[in-house]
Amino acid sequence: MNGKTTQIASATDTLLVVGIPANVGTGAVKVAVNGKDVTGQSFKYQDINSGYHEPD
Repeated sequence: MNGKTTQIASATDTLLVVGIPANVGTGAVKVAVNGKDVTGQSFKYQDINSGYHEPD
């Protein structure tokens, strides 16, 4: 994402669930699998504080 590597949490034929790297900003999503690259639409990252906190 915008030149930053991320970890894939899960993947299907039509959906990728990934972690968002810190300070990713705005840019294109690029997916590389087995030496083949696909670049998707641009995105804008917005940090939203949901107020959720893990229980102690």
